[in-house]
Amino acid sequence: RCFLEEAASLPGVVALGPMPHRYAIEALRRSLFTVVPSILPETFGLVALETAAAGKPAIASDIGGLSDVVLDGETGILCPGGDHRALGAAMERLLADPESRERMGGAAHARAAEFSPGAVLPQFERAYEAAIATRRARAGG
Repeated sequence: RCFLEEAASLPGVVALGPMPHRYAIEALRRSLFTVVPSILPETFGLVALETAAAGKPAIASDIGGLSDVVLDGETGILCPGGDHRALGAAMERLLADPESRERMGGAAHARAAEFSPGAVLPQFERAYEAAIATRRARAGG
């Protein structure tokens, strides 16, 4: 059996399976929060960022790029990778505390703007300009 079949058999769980991106984003907007229980480091926490852009907190594994996107206690909750008890406790915490969900969701939405093209591209441009200047200085020219 695949993971979705196993998840769908649990009480209170609706496993939607693959869907077009626009429907996944709409599901994020209608959710209370998102859980990203990665057990291997991700290069970048795109699901967590999409969650933040939807104004929702994320509960995520504290590994890889997820910890760059989710600020523990501010925009969501970080848990040790593979620690299902910590994930469960974090979910119970956010389910029981609508004020924290709202506060973290607002902070997450503001944080998402830090990853927008308008915010990130100038940083890349400055890094390239610095690399070019360093190379020219080393080349003597």
